[in-house]
Amino acid sequence: GHEKFHPGWCMVRVLWLAILADVASGLASSPVPRGVGAGSRLPALRLWSTALTTSGGEHGYGAPRASVHAGGRSLLASIQRHPMRAALVAGTLQSTLGDLVAQLMQGRLELKQLAAFAAFGLAVVGIMQSCFYILILPRLFPGATRFAGLNWDEKVKDPRGLRELMLQLSLDQLFFTPVIYFHCFYVILELTSGSGTLIGAHQRWRDNIAADCLRAVRFWLPVQLLNYSCIPVWFRMTFMNIAGFFWIIILSYLQHA
Repeated sequence: GHEKFHPGWCMVRVLWLAILADVASGLASSPVPRGVGAGSRLPALRLWSTALTTSGGEHGYGAPRASVHAGGRSLLASIQRHPMRAALVAGTLQSTLGDLVAQLMQGRLELKQLAAFAAFGLAVVGIMQSCFYILILPRLFPGATRFAGLNWDEKVKDPRGLRELMLQLSLDQLFFTPVIYFHCFYVILELTSGSGTLIGAHQRWRDNIAADCLRAVRFWLPVQLLNYSCIPVWFRMTFMNIAGFFWIIILSYLQHA
């Protein structure tokens, strides 16, 4: 049958597109150098910085507000130094909070499901995805870092970079997402709230994989196209976790529906 979405889905989609566009436009020009200056290429952070340092005036708010901007720059520098650690924390948070938002949108709160999504965020998003996107793909495609730092005119004239871009998208959408991501998703759901068997998890995966993959392609293909073509490797999982928060909302909502 036809899927029925909450009226807020349009707002959700607009929000994640706006956030991704802002982040991508700030990081697309070149890999960010090490140090706390790494945040200066994010337009939102740059605008926030201007507001922080110029507002307050006679009221003396400028200095404390500027410290917020410094904290944001320090956070980006920490993500760059420890991308795996940041991905572990962010993956757990985005899955837990995304499921919580979806449940509240439906007027319910099931702690068992919330725990399942938290476990999924820790084990799959935080650990498995991080290893795949931060460790494995850059080793399979060593030109990815260089390609992400090129401007758009240089990208379209780089056949090797474009070929690696398409191969990364293919591995992501045709292998990792259907075979590993969704399999693990249903295993965790079954172990925490379903039949509690791997056979039951595999059966749910088989029953839903076609529709799940279609949704994943519609949502993740534009995200990953930006990710592989523009975003430095160290920021990939953080970028995905920003989008993943909205993806988890949709995934959680549909599981209940």
